[in-house]
Amino acid sequence: MCSSDLLYAYLEPDRMPDRAALQAAIRKLGIPLTVDEAWVPFQTTDYLPCTLEGEDAGVYVRFARDAALPEPAAALAGARGARSAEVQLRWGGDKREELAATLIAGALADSFDALVLEPERGVRKSTSGLKAHARELHENTF
Repeated sequence: MCSSDLLYAYLEPDRMPDRAALQAAIRKLGIPLTVDEAWVPFQTTDYLPCTLEGEDAGVYVRFARDAALPEPAAALAGARGARSAEVQLRWGGDKREELAATLIAGALADSFDALVLEPERGVRKSTSGLKAHARELHENTF
């Protein structure tokens, strides 16, 4: 699904979830990812520990207010609307990390109306596509 190791999610600032709301949204996706209490919107600036099936599956996260869309995604400006807050999710080569980032992005899209994209190519990711990719990663990893 992703040709890079990076996803951006754009949300309306007042819809940015705290950890409890994010965890509840992830639970709805049906894959047991636990996000560490280090998830603090606009304060967390680096590695976010996560646990998946008892194993480390952390991702790197950055928040930005009033973030501009990356150049390849300029055509999505109209679809972005009032979603000015950005969550950047980056992972290494481990499929557990990719799964964690995909689940977080999917939860943001599904429960908080986030616009999720692959920034390097400017490709919008659908909620259903993120969920399907998460299920595939989970089945192939565990």
